[in-house]
Amino acid sequence: MKKVIAATALVLMSTSSYARTSICKTTATGVEINRYGEVQFNTSSFGTSKPVCNVSQQLGYITTETCKVMYSQMLAAVMAQSTITLWFETTETCAQLQEVYKSGWTSYQTHGFKHFRISN
Repeated sequence: MKKVIAATALVLMSTSSYARTSICKTTATGVEINRYGEVQFNTSSFGTSKPVCNVSQQLGYITTETCKVMYSQMLAAVMAQSTITLWFETTETCAQLQEVYKSGWTSYQTHGFKHFRISN
């Protein structure tokens, strides 16, 4: 019985670190689409040319249909100079994510990008 309790406690402790969501606010500064259909977001806090999805083929867990909508939403956010909120399913904080994304060309999906919201 003690072994079962100990094993359950270990499982709960190890999976709780993966259940965290980082919610990060930034300003939309641009959106790009390349000749391969890859959509990239540009933001004030996360840097430029960060791959999010692809309008031609499914990239990771984001479908092409969803990607087309995300591109349209981000384009509207850029034109309105809106604040956007990004949700990531990760153990890293927004500050840690910003450092990762500012220093390299990394897809948002690498850190569990879930969705974003446009607000003013």
